[in-house]
Amino acid sequence: MPAYRAALPQQVYECLLENPTGCPYPDMAQYFAEQALASGGVSRNKDTVWPAACQTDAQWQALAPREYRSTDQINEPLGTRHAGRLARALGIDQEMILTPQEYACLIGRPGDLLRHARELIILCSIEFTNSKGHSVIPLSSYGLSLNEQADVRSLCASDKSTGFKAPCLEANDIFAGPLQAIAAECGFERKLFRLLTETPMVTFIEQGHACQQEWAGACIAETACRNNGAQSNNSCASPLATQ
Repeated sequence: MPAYRAALPQQVYECLLENPTGCPYPDMAQYFAEQALASGGVSRNKDTVWPAACQTDAQWQALAPREYRSTDQINEPLGTRHAGRLARALGIDQEMILTPQEYACLIGRPGDLLRHARELIILCSIEFTNSKGHSVIPLSSYGLSLNEQADVRSLCASDKSTGFKAPCLEANDIFAGPLQAIAAECGFERKLFRLLTETPMVTFIEQGHACQQEWAGACIAETACRNNGAQSNNSCASPLATQ
């Protein structure tokens, strides 16, 4: 998982808006590189706001990945130490963690009736952890991934005209039954029950779904300039910056 987040370069945003299923990475690479050479996320933090539908409750906002401030923070992995700290802040204890055997069962069992659900779990996990050490081209801080055609796209993109749904969007359906069935099969029903009742996970699932529905299609949210309300996916220029 990424430790920091980065806004999409304007050119990437516009391309994905027109092509939800993906834009060729070779064409987009220069814009990611240009952004990495910029001053960082300082001006975005101060001058832009994210849409309400894509913000969680104020009590949890401090736990979300922060905007990057320096080049080396883009796509930096969260790491096990910070992951443990985050888990504890969310009320996740060691008794909720799957054993190696339970995890192997969660993603294994070839040929069973829940194979498709298990494949979605694997694919979505890979995309969410597409950070340094996991991919030649890390894009996790942007909420993007690279598909088999080397196209950049959002982790929750869809296209009604072609029936395309990104694995992580399709994986939402596993919460409607398949995940519980897998937990029963693998013997971690109690752990899943506690995760869904003793932590804010259900709230996060509902809020994530609302954000995805609000920005269906390309599934890329548009930020607004704090001072004048104009929409912009680049940093909003301050009066001093425009002089």
